[in-house]
Amino acid sequence: MKIPTAGAAPKTGRSTATQLRKPVFGDTVSKPFTYQGKAFTLIELLVVIAIIAILAAMLLPALSKAKQKGQAIQCLNNVKQMGLAHFMYVNDFGKTVPYAQYQNLWMAAYIQLHGGANKVRLCPVAPEHQGSSARKSTSAPAGAGMFAECGTVDEAWLWPTNGALGYHGSFAFNSWLYGGGWPSSWADEKLAFKSEGSVQHTATTPVLGDSVWVDAWPKADNKPSFNGYYGWNDGGMGRFLTARHAAGPSDKSKQTSPPGSPYKGAINLVFTDGHAQSVRLPKLWELTWHRDYVPPAKLPP
Repeated sequence: MKIPTAGAAPKTGRSTATQLRKPVFGDTVSKPFTYQGKAFTLIELLVVIAIIAILAAMLLPALSKAKQKGQAIQCLNNVKQMGLAHFMYVNDFGKTVPYAQYQNLWMAAYIQLHGGANKVRLCPVAPEHQGSSARKSTSAPAGAGMFAECGTVDEAWLWPTNGALGYHGSFAFNSWLYGGGWPSSWADEKLAFKSEGSVQHTATTPVLGDSVWVDAWPKADNKPSFNGYYGWNDGGMGRFLTARHAAGPSDKSKQTSPPGSPYKGAINLVFTDGHAQSVRLPKLWELTWHRDYVPPAKLPP
């Protein structure tokens, strides 16, 4: 028997040269895995796009409603803040704000008592007019009695004092809360609330609310035509009748509805007791707008 020489490599069936040989051209080398399946066809791609479009169409209305709800909540908060400014004025002076035709009306008085009155005087649904284009109210039907400074369901009104800036707003003051002083041909001053004590039904007497003009003298016998987009400038209830909240696109039509058509939508109001709420348009006739106010026997539809 031969004894292996020290330092000799053990036999493994392959020579050392074979074990240490480097790969040469022609040898098989493993490659990274790559997917070699069939790609999308044009029809399959179109199906995927169609499914995405359907899902988007289902989600967009929900997102739009959520945005409208958020704007309505912000609007309600703003009008409540304006009600606070009114309360502060009455509390400090012991009377309601006087009517000052062609001057600053209630706006300047409330700014003095509420530093944020300029901002909260706007509803986010009806912001200030932007740019140099014509104001939206200039396209209103002739019978609506609108003029350039009026607002619409989605644009603020403009009161042209306060220098070049003017006052912008989305809410109207209940003019029966002025301390008197308006032209006698407009409304009977005997019906006005001229002091805090003269308001007997504080929870149903509005102070301010969504409107297309700066103020209004609503009466129980007002029966204006309905235009959900432009409102109706009858000096009274018609100025509040816009479909600013809780309304669909068709309710905000720029076309005037036929006589007897229902009033669609809702507006936000703040009351003399300080609370604010959304009120459906037909329910406006049930509120206590002035002294001795009696709701009509038959409410509008």
